[in-house]
Amino acid sequence: MRTEASRRAHVEVAVRRDAVFTCHGDGLCCTDAHLLGPLRPSERALVSAIEPRAVVRLPRQPGHYLATTRAGACVFLEGATGKTPPLCALHARLGEPAKPRACRRFPFALVRTPLGTRAITDHRCPCRTMGERAAVRSEDVPRGPASVATGRIALDRSRRVAFATYARDHEAPLLDALLAGGDPVSVLGAPFPALDGLGWTDVAEHFRAMKDGSPVGTASGEALVAFGDTLRHLAQQRRGAPPVRARPWAPAFDRAEARTPNAGAPRAMLADFLADELWSLDFALRGTTLAEGRAELATRAAVAQAYAGALVTEGVRSDRAMAEAILVAELAGRSELWAKVATQLRVD
Repeated sequence: MRTEASRRAHVEVAVRRDAVFTCHGDGLCCTDAHLLGPLRPSERALVSAIEPRAVVRLPRQPGHYLATTRAGACVFLEGATGKTPPLCALHARLGEPAKPRACRRFPFALVRTPLGTRAITDHRCPCRTMGERAAVRSEDVPRGPASVATGRIALDRSRRVAFATYARDHEAPLLDALLAGGDPVSVLGAPFPALDGLGWTDVAEHFRAMKDGSPVGTASGEALVAFGDTLRHLAQQRRGAPPVRARPWAPAFDRAEARTPNAGAPRAMLADFLADELWSLDFALRGTTLAEGRAELATRAAVAQAYAGALVTEGVRSDRAMAEAILVAELAGRSELWAKVATQLRVD
């Protein structure tokens, strides 16, 4: 007789069309650009037995996590500073099953809906955004815990519809328009809606102040500052390109660019990211409406486009510039600050 656990393991997972991913070992997922955990008790025991100092607690985060070096790399990442792909010491010594589940699942996550379970992907790793990548298949997606979406979706503050109606009549047309090559900001609507109680410059200053207190370290902190710098530049309608600061994630993108001789299309890369953000149902999971979700995505898209443009003026190849901008936009969108901002949008 099949147990409940085995039934869950064999559940068919829906994959968003045109989603692609191949792990090339660029190594960014093994740095503080990715929250390395939380560790389950058995994982914590194994890691502690190998290296007691490899398990840490982080501010404002429940549970235990893998430690990182001053350069932001996981302490088990070997060769992180070289031009060749780095390697996981846990994987090399004990095999893939020894790695924590959070590491084995990245960049995948699951969300359960009334129409079945969806696979979603993070885009901060260049293995997801650059170069040759295979189509994601249901059988490629690791099973595990899933977020749970509500049975009814709020379109705005006065209308709610059944999930099936939302998926058919509202989500599908947006996904089609994005993946057909439409301008992402035009598809989603106007960015920078009014906010309750504060302005966009205020939000930008909060992001710019987050580097030293970032709960996930160097790369994440610099990404939040980059988001804040660019957001302030746009909010204040300054001329020229926004500033470009330190980019501790650059080595991973160096490796991605080296393996990608032909540049990709930046607009398609951004559209792919935004399509996955819609597919993830993050707006519904945080308790906001579709209208608010579209507005916050349009805002992050505008920031990503501006930051990518600034990198291009610095001599960065256009597809790599957009991939780095997507990293910045995704990490900002996963922050506690942005979750609060998303609930204060004033969208009719």
